[in-house]
Amino acid sequence: WGPKALFFIPTDIAVDKGVVWTDCEGGKNNHIYIVDMANNCIRRFAYNEVTTIAGSPHAAGILDGSANHARFRSPTSATVCPDGSIYVVDSGNAVIRKISLGNLSKSQFGPLKAPQTALDDLRLESLENPEEALSEALRDLASKRLVSGTNIT
Repeated sequence: WGPKALFFIPTDIAVDKGVVWTDCEGGKNNHIYIVDMANNCIRRFAYNEVTTIAGSPHAAGILDGSANHARFRSPTSATVCPDGSIYVVDSGNAVIRKISLGNLSKSQFGPLKAPQTALDDLRLESLENPEEALSEALRDLASKRLVSGTNIT
């Protein structure tokens, strides 16, 4: 797979709902996402190809933007939502980041900078364990259903 597939402490994988382990060829949603913690990036494995979708193996930090501009600091886990968004626990920054693959924009939940005030400390404390916060949020999301007429979603 070449130099793009050099992982350094991969810590988690997340899969699209369309991944079938016996047939990973083609298909819109046949991707496996790898959280590459020590390289500070998120990689996507699709049939016979690995690409970096966010972050950079050469620079840690916290920055939103396109794939080559976004920065993570020790991401540890990820979850793919039904709409294709990927939520990443960016443990080194104590935030949860969202990757929208349509335009690769990122947003985060938690502090955006080092705490400088009591309010910043409170925000940081609220995401002291971002993996647990993400897990709880997704559990809540999964338990909600929308009832519209005779349709339940």
